[in-house]
Amino acid sequence: MSRSIVVAVVVSVAAAACGGPTAPNPPARVEPSPAVDAQTAVAPCDRVVASFEAMTRGLVEIEPEPRRQAALRDRLAAFQTILADECSRWPASLVDCFGAATTEAAWAACEATVPPDVEEAMQARLDAVPPPPEDDAGRIDRARRRAQKIAFEYYPQWAVVPQHTGCPPSLAELAPYADPGETWADPWGTTFATRCEGGMLIVISAGPDRQPGTADDVTSAE
Repeated sequence: MSRSIVVAVVVSVAAAACGGPTAPNPPARVEPSPAVDAQTAVAPCDRVVASFEAMTRGLVEIEPEPRRQAALRDRLAAFQTILADECSRWPASLVDCFGAATTEAAWAACEATVPPDVEEAMQARLDAVPPPPEDDAGRIDRARRRAQKIAFEYYPQWAVVPQHTGCPPSLAELAPYADPGETWADPWGTTFATRCEGGMLIVISAGPDRQPGTADDVTSAE
């Protein structure tokens, strides 16, 4: 499997766990173990799967957040199943290349030989794997991250414009500085509220009960 798809697995998990393209960067890569089973008695696609396992070994353990750790473990397992199935359709030279790869450099060399149709087939099947179900704890985390993005990324860009003073009259004012597709609604579908406090913009989600001013509100100041 190509290195770009391995990275895509991790990125897709972060996005599913944290809410779309605003998710944080995936965890740092871990050097694969040099010990990959290369016995000739092992079926070629089994060797490819073993190489994938070595390539991704340690990614779950270095993710500190338990919910994303579980999501990553499930996603890697799903992709491993896809890999074992799709491998049987690959050219023999590609199977042999990835099956024998035991280092980062070897994987990079194999990646350069991956046909576009193979890459597209793997990515399509990965994209079709449903994300893990999200509970209120996950939505709260996502609401907090989005509120902080608005307050600490969009708002400062708006505030440096000379004619802009105080806080924006509405979040729509921040649209030119926001990510494409920003909707200004929290994970429960309620529009974020704002207030000015100490020269800063505080962004507030009404939380799971969708009622502002209650104990479950989520703010960018948390």
